[in-house]
Amino acid sequence: MDRLHDFGKRHGTRPIAHVDEVTRYIEAGSVVFGIEPRQLNSMVLTAHKTKNAEEYENLEAEIARVADLDFDLSGVSIHVFDAAERNEYLRFDAFPEDPHYHYVTPNSGHTLVAFDDVAEPDFVGWVLERLATQLAPMLEYAGGGGLVATLDQATIDAAVVQVRAIVDELAAQ
Repeated sequence: MDRLHDFGKRHGTRPIAHVDEVTRYIEAGSVVFGIEPRQLNSMVLTAHKTKNAEEYENLEAEIARVADLDFDLSGVSIHVFDAAERNEYLRFDAFPEDPHYHYVTPNSGHTLVAFDDVAEPDFVGWVLERLATQLAPMLEYAGGGGLVATLDQATIDAAVVQVRAIVDELAAQ
């Protein structure tokens, strides 16, 4: 799709990996939803960049830049993986201070898209609606077009109900 304006911010690096030990998974046919209570701060970002040093031209400058950042975000992340390889294609970070989502292209970086929470204040509701109605085109945009033909809408719908229940449970804690 040709666009007049840039869509999100493209990064040639991997996004910060999910933490498998705390992520809860919902199988949905050819995709798997992961729901993760998530914390993001400069220490997490520094550890990620250090672990993936080969992706940065000047790691020392990146680490210094991150050290100057003062942030501490927490919330729930909803991931979309392919069931076969567990490659991540979509991530929705429901941080109250910075709701955003990622189109993740395995082995090719990701595009971070800021969410307009002024126009739509219910990020989680918006995410669940996208998973139920726009999963196929979003997967295609992220490079997961091969998954689209294998999606089963009834299975996706049932899984989204389970995702909602886990998100609500985590929010109540």
